Amino acid sequence: MLKIKMPDCIIWCFFFITINTASFAKNISYTNELGVDHTMFMQKSEVLVKENYENNLSLSINSKLDYRIDSYKIFLHGFARKSQKDAERSHLDIREAYLQYISEGYDLSIGLAREFWGVAESLHLVDVINQVDNLEASDGEDKLGQPMIRLNLFRDWGDVSLYLMPYFRQKEFASPEKRLSNWLPINKNATYKNSHGKNHLDYALRYQNYFGDLDIGISHFRGINREPLLFAENDRLQAEYFISRRNGIDLQHTSESWLLKLEVLSQKRQSKTFFASVAGFEHTIYGIYESHDLGILGEYQYDNANMPYLPQSSSNNDIFLGLRYSLNDTNSSALLVGALIDRQDQTAIYSIEAESRLYDDCKIALTGRFFSNVNEKNILSSIGKDDFINLELITFF
Repeated sequence: MLKIKMPDCIIWCFFFITINTASFAKNISYTNELGVDHTMFMQKSEVLVKENYENNLSLSINSKLDYRIDSYKIFLHGFARKSQKDAERSHLDIREAYLQYISEGYDLSIGLAREFWGVAESLHLVDVINQVDNLEASDGEDKLGQPMIRLNLFRDWGDVSLYLMPYFRQKEFASPEKRLSNWLPINKNATYKNSHGKNHLDYALRYQNYFGDLDIGISHFRGINREPLLFAENDRLQAEYFISRRNGIDLQHTSESWLLKLEVLSQKRQSKTFFASVAGFEHTIYGIYESHDLGILGEYQYDNANMPYLPQSSSNNDIFLGLRYSLNDTNSSALLVGALIDRQDQTAIYSIEAESRLYDDCKIALTGRFFSNVNEKNILSSIGKDDFINLELITFF
């Protein structure tokens, strides 16, 4: 297993080893972040088995090390968290650990790495390489490292990336006694609809280029679907992973103060093809109060996936509206507020994200999620009362 739960006394060991190594070696650059955050749940859960703690304190460490010599690079990225009231959220993970050879026109990497594909704000449809770190956050933004061999080719006619992924990291789920969890416990012994299980050899291909004001990405993936199907069995949920073929395209057109964005995904399973898309814009108004910027965002999400072929999606007919306000000051102060509304049942998620540096080596971040009018048949029904505000203080050293 690449994700390890460890006793409190040793969960930080990798971090201190990294610091000591980096302090004395040459050709090494490193960054370390120590974060303390406090999560406040605003309502009492309606799920009887859930622990109704109102506050939860946690400590996290994020450490990155970059070692370069000649044409070689070694990159290490470790993450650990200790949670006060949620033992399952206390974990250590190696986000990235790879050796890279860099040459003119190409680079080759072997190890654990993370990749991000896509252009949309509210939903990253085409982003498929890495598994979601579901214990860290429920918004899908945090990702686990993926074991891979990656070859990047850089040509005048575009960049091509090839991936071979020999091992699969399955998704972790919080127990139903915790906040932001499912109704029922999920069997940790997942099943696989292939003969090799986690050791199935996945592969992917991506092409990127730009033509004037248009940036384009085209991708193909064949392998274990990162999101499992969930079936109810004897008062538990059984996770089942299957092989899928995914073809994606992401486009972004820049025109002065406008960004037009599109992601389209086709996914094939059992001779059936399903489509999903997210399309939208971001318009920026510059020079408010001389230096401030206001971004206006709007996106539409569509997905025609159906059980039992693909996992249920909460983004099948949704609208996202948001505002991004940047002060463009020395503290990099910024605010993002948004609303995601299901057009079918009117379920809504309101979000707020804000951050600002306090000093050169310290920043504060605020995150809030608020669920409104959650329909009992919506996939979000189990967390409909789990509104929360998270306040985090991060220091860099």
